Formats: sequence, C-alpha cells, structure tokens
Amino acid sequence: MKKTLITCLMALTAGLVPVRGALLTLTEYFSGVSGIFFLEFNQFNPAWGVLNSVTLTLNLYSDGGILRFDNDGTLGASGNVRFGSQGFLYSEDITGDAELDLVNAIARSGNIAVNVAADDGDAEVGGTANFSFSGSDYAQVIGSKYTGSRTEDVTEYGDAFYGTATFTVTAEALQYVTASAFGGAQQFIDPSTVSGSVVVVYNYSGSGPPPPEPDPDPDPDPDPDPEPQPSAVPEPSTMLLMSMAMFVLRALRVHRRKVTVQPA
Repeated sequence: MKKTLITCLMALTAGLVPVRGALLTLTEYFSGVSGIFFLEFNQFNPAWGVLNSVTLTLNLYSDGGILRFDNDGTLGASGNVRFGSQGFLYSEDITGDAELDLVNAIARSGNIAVNVAADDGDAEVGGTANFSFSGSDYAQVIGSKYTGSRTEDVTEYGDAFYGTATFTVTAEALQYVTASAFGGAQQFIDPSTVSGSVVVVYNYSGSGPPPPEPDPDPDPDPDPDPEPQPSAVPEPSTMLLMSMAMFVLRALRVHRRKVTVQPA
C-alpha cells in the first residue's frame, strides 16, 4: 500500500509544471521641485503566469522650502500652519482617464503655530511687490524633511497590466500649504525639493519571468598553458654597437685602476 501511494505521488508530480506564488516588484524614481514626472513600467507577460493582484505605491519625500507671511491686515493674526509636499499618480494607459487620481500621498509637517502683528506700513494685499521680509508683521516657516506613502489596490484595471509592452504612470508633485486665520496676509514660498518612487507590485502564480542574463565577464580566465612568446633578437648592426660600447667601458675601468708610484 505504501509503495503504491509513493508511486502515485511520483506520477502526479512528474506531470506537473512548476508553479509558485510570488511577487514581482518594479520601481521607478523621480526628483526635482514641484512638477510632473513620467515613469515607464513593463507590463506583466502572460507567459509568466496569472496575475492575482496588482498594487500601486507612491513614496513621497519633501525637503526644505520656506513659507513666508507678511501680514497686511489691520489686526494681528495667529494660527496653525502645515507645510510640505503632496503627490498624485495618474495613468491614462491604465484607467483610460488622464485625470483620474489613482494614488495620492502627502509629506508634510504637523501643526506649526505662527503669530504675526498687524501691518507695519507695507500693506499690499494680493501682491508681492512690497512684500516685507522683516518686521513684527512678518513670520516664516522653514521646511524640514517629511515623508509620506500610500498604497492602493489597482487589480480592477488588471487587463491594462497584461502584455509585453510598457505603460506610463504620471507622478505630479505640488507644494502643500494649509494656513488658518491668515486671510489678510501675503504668502511667499521658496519651494521644497521633492523626490520619491513609484512601485508596481505584481502578485502572480506561475513560472515567473526568466532570471536576468549574467553580466559578461570582463576578465576571462587566463590560458593555463599559454604559448611561449619569442624573444626579441637584436639586429647585427645593433650587436656591433653594443660590443664596441662594452669594450670602451672596460678600457676606462682598467685605466682608472692603475696606480702611479712616485720614486723614493
């Protein structure tokens, strides 16, 4: 009975194609200031297996920047400020809609208290020509390093991920500002630097993509039994000159060794 069971299991195993559940992760990076970045990804080849799910992640990093206030109101103001960057992912290739927001993330500070006095004489609401960078009616928030991340399941668009071509994901990074109780204040922003990554994860069952090709060996193994290289033989004229030079040098050495003895 035991032998029969083992034989049946071996027969079943021999007829199976190796199948495994796995993750294939694709990552693209962007950096700069507020703007739009176009990132390209490979589709999942149907020959690799069957997609179980697909997720899309936006990792966002915000660094620096300055948010400045110049109060032009007749009264002082105080309130909380949040400062940083926010990002959005779109893909017409995936959704068919260039404006549909697939993923969004915010990398920002927590609440920062800001207080400014009433206008000190440089009032110009709505403009920056007379923006004052000093005085009791001026305040600023200096940005630091902030991070934000968000992942969304996009399996519902699975058909868009199958194929042997590529698709484009658009990452849009914008300055993020919230400021309460500053209706009469001008704002002037030195933009933050933004960077981040977009990650596509294919959860699949199947044989998967082939392993990457090995890098070519830049220094192949040397020949263990190399052919001897012929030695260079001087031409007859060169040998004659060398012999004459050696004769002259020998004569000079003999002459220097002679000692002159003075008679007593």
